[in-house]
Amino acid sequence: MILLRGATEADLPAMGALWLALWQRTMPQIDFALRLGWLEEHLRSGVEVVCAGEDGVLRGFATVQGAVLEQLAAVPGVGVVLLDEVKRRRPGGFRLVVNQDNARAIRFYTREGLVVVGEGVNPGSGLATWEMAWV
Repeated sequence: MILLRGATEADLPAMGALWLALWQRTMPQIDFALRLGWLEEHLRSGVEVVCAGEDGVLRGFATVQGAVLEQLAAVPGVGVVLLDEVKRRRPGGFRLVVNQDNARAIRFYTREGLVVVGEGVNPGSGLATWEMAWV
């Protein structure tokens, strides 16, 4: 059974390892190991974090700031649980930015009811992005 909870300082290493492993699989052309420091700083910055665990093991997390879903990192089957929790916490809707090359994520968000509302460029990578919204 997947349990949702807030993050603690002790979760940071597991969150970083999961985030890195998932991004390396999704976009291997980008060195996300260089961005781990940013992630840890961001997680400590007061952003709202929801962790998903099963049998005492971190299986995913989501970070939300205001009406923006900033990060969603999860093993298969856990992403929908986290996204449902974000929907519950943001009943007025929220937005996110996803790389246009990340077809798997786009399919997931579309299947879960989000729609493309704009496009842009990721300032860190220079890659084209979609802005998606749940309203």
